[in-house]
Amino acid sequence: MKITDPEIVEALNSGKLANRPNIGGFKYHDVGLYTPGIHSTLSRPTFYQQLDNKKYPISLSTESVLAEDWYIVGQEPAGEAPKAKTSPSPKKPTKPTTKKAVAKKK
Repeated sequence: MKITDPEIVEALNSGKLANRPNIGGFKYHDVGLYTPGIHSTLSRPTFYQQLDNKKYPISLSTESVLAEDWYIVGQEPAGEAPKAKTSPSPKKPTKPTTKKAVAKKK
C-alpha cells in the first residue's frame, strides 16, 4: 500500500502508526501524522517519526511517498518479515582477456 492509500490515511488520522520494511539496511521507525491543535505553532499536519516514545518531525522522500510497501503497525503483511541488508555475493574471477595476462598465465 502507498502511504496515500485511504486505509493508511484513515489509520494515521485515528492515531495509528505506519511503517515500511527495511530498505537497503535502513530501518524506518514508526511514522505517524501530527495534526496541530488550535494553539499549536504548526499550521498544517506533519509526519513524525516515533523513536523511544519521542516524536520527531520528518519529511518523507518522494521515493517513500510513492513506495507501495507501507503497512499499518500491528497489521504487518503475513510471512513478510522486514528484510535486512545483505552484502552482494563476491564476484567470480574472470578469465584474463589481455594479451599480457594470457601470456602471463601460460
